[in-house]
Amino acid sequence: MHNLLISFTSNLTILL
Repeated sequence: MHNLLISFTSNLTILL
């Protein structure tokens, strides 16, 4: 589950 959160945050950062 933690991995999913990190992945989501990473995607958000990449978008920004």
